[in-house]
Amino acid sequence: LDNKFYYATQVTDLGYFADKQNIKLKPVMFFNGLSKKGIVWQKVCDIKCVVNCCHGGVGENGNLAGFFESLNIPFTSAPTISSAIAMDKQLTKTLVKGIIKTAEGVEVSKENFEQSSIKIEKDFGSHLIVKPNALGSSIGVKVCTKDDYKTQIEAIFEMNDNALVE
Repeated sequence: LDNKFYYATQVTDLGYFADKQNIKLKPVMFFNGLSKKGIVWQKVCDIKCVVNCCHGGVGENGNLAGFFESLNIPFTSAPTISSAIAMDKQLTKTLVKGIIKTAEGVEVSKENFEQSSIKIEKDFGSHLIVKPNALGSSIGVKVCTKDDYKTQIEAIFEMNDNALVE
């Protein structure tokens, strides 16, 4: 949550990470390997490969992959551009149109909210799927009716700039 990397030695005991208030992790940086700060930055270890097991956000949208690519550090996730495209649901649907069958959808932003609502009211059925366009696959996804989808879109705008209605 604070966009920092930490060094943990007790990774076999997941209980160690449960008490977030009292956990004592040292911040680290990627400098000539992995380094932690004491009186001066000291090398902790070399980095052979980063196993990216983050879900959503910078771990999945290509930002973290781009960071490791810029440092020439091998990593396990998809490359930056692939991750960025896949995280944008509407862009992905556009790219696979005609190849993979997808649900009809409308991307809704604050700027086109009224215009998109008219299309949704006119062209869509009574049940809708509303989700953030560019967050993790399960964050903020809700099945709505035409009576309550606008409330869900407004909630999504608190998390993401664009919603996708299908």
